[in-house]
Amino acid sequence: MYRILLVDDELFFRQGLRAIIDWESCGYEVIGEQDNGEDAFHYIVEHQPDVVITDIRMPECDGLQLIHKVVHEAKLPTKFIIVSGYDEFKYAQQAVKYGVCDFLLKPIDEQILENSLLDIAAKLQSEKKQSRHSLMHHHEELIKIILQEQPTNAQLINYYSSLKLQVTEQYYFVFVENNHYPVIKSRDLHHIDQLQKYLELLTELLPQFESQYLYPQQGKLGFIIKRSWLKEYSSISSLMKQLHRKLSLLEQGTIHLYYSQLCEGINFLKEAYEAAEYVQQFKYYDNRQLYDYNDFTSFTLRHIMLPADHYKQLLQEMEENDKHRITKELDLLFLRFSAEYCSIEAIKASLHKLVADCLQILHEMEIDKKRLSKLHAVLTWDHYNIELLNLKSLILTFLLECGSSIAEERKEMSKGGIQRIKKYIDQHYAEQVSLKTIASKFYINPVYLGQLFKKTYDIYFNDYLLQIRINEAKKLLRQTDLRIYEIAEKVGFNHPEYFVAQFEKIEKLSPTAYRQTFHSTVGE
Repeated sequence: MYRILLVDDELFFRQGLRAIIDWESCGYEVIGEQDNGEDAFHYIVEHQPDVVITDIRMPECDGLQLIHKVVHEAKLPTKFIIVSGYDEFKYAQQAVKYGVCDFLLKPIDEQILENSLLDIAAKLQSEKKQSRHSLMHHHEELIKIILQEQPTNAQLINYYSSLKLQVTEQYYFVFVENNHYPVIKSRDLHHIDQLQKYLELLTELLPQFESQYLYPQQGKLGFIIKRSWLKEYSSISSLMKQLHRKLSLLEQGTIHLYYSQLCEGINFLKEAYEAAEYVQQFKYYDNRQLYDYNDFTSFTLRHIMLPADHYKQLLQEMEENDKHRITKELDLLFLRFSAEYCSIEAIKASLHKLVADCLQILHEMEIDKKRLSKLHAVLTWDHYNIELLNLKSLILTFLLECGSSIAEERKEMSKGGIQRIKKYIDQHYAEQVSLKTIASKFYINPVYLGQLFKKTYDIYFNDYLLQIRINEAKKLLRQTDLRIYEIAEKVGFNHPEYFVAQFEKIEKLSPTAYRQTFHSTVGE
């Protein structure tokens, strides 16, 4: 059983989490709870749980500070799941940098959390299996030290020697990513038998290639190439094209290759690795599959998600259930991602916020989310290696499902819901209501609502509202001594002059004359 710690300053949330999750079937036992980051840090150092589920906003030490302290100060291999609200996607990018396994939204979906726990358990098991392959694991650890720590030059030279690397040589770093959605998860490590296939393929292209140049990553495979091995190739791009062709025959999914510029000197490995990692940020800009660092050197990446205004029109088209315009607006959104040079973390955060806004609309309309077959997929797509075309198709399908659900709800409303709207008007006529505000409240297109109201009650919406207000005004004129401007305000008119004009238009006499006529009748 893997050991897990719950960290949240809300007691009821921790208790609820304990109750709703079948921890044992997921392979875990909850060993403790903490209500603040500082106490949690000391507990983690002492008890070293395998996994920690933590909120972001907590007293004394927030969730991100806690993760930073555990990862960078205590240097523990603890896995983290962050739970937070819809408005905190801005923390997602920083969480990714700290190696957080998942970023889940409150209220927690039981199934999503259990799936995440199972994913992490599989990852822990895979890591344990990998550790048995000591030589490759040793080389992997050496590279991690070089990349993540700050070894001295003497230490670097020693590490390079163990890896058969020399500071006098020139090198490239390459990442291979197999986008086989929904099969390949971004948290999956390559199995040792799969690594053997890659090794055989690489030695076919580069006879001097050896296993210590392989660097297993989460959801992808990294490897180092010496420039001196490229004698049979005109350039690194020429080799990458051949490698891509062979890998495409080997794998079922779409292969992406990300590769660095030529690097040399004492820090060549870190420089080359970061360059190959950098070009992965451009994955969702177009449909290319080969990513050369030299093609992206002039860009300045945006690391925060786009403002909601960038997809406001898309939400409107979704509500109106216009498939053609939804598709067009979604294409424009992805064009904005590339035009704004959004990082992959910013794109992920923006799309999750879009999904959250769609779900909020459905929630306010009281539409059951179970209608959405793609709900789980759009909430977890970033757990997988997924290419641009599949990602756009997934988001589009989700938006169309939302639009269809809203259209079905409106259809139901046309059968009986229009009575609810009429009742609302009867109760709120004195407020600043209009066809537009009521349509917005009930999530109906204003034009459609106006047509439906006229068809149902044989009177236009504005005429009906005016009729109610004038009738109520007549009642107040008969039964009270309120001044004309006071009556106008009570029945929903902002301007007494407009009230008087409308009253005269309908009753053929002024409010004052109406009151006098009524009083004179009573006197007789």
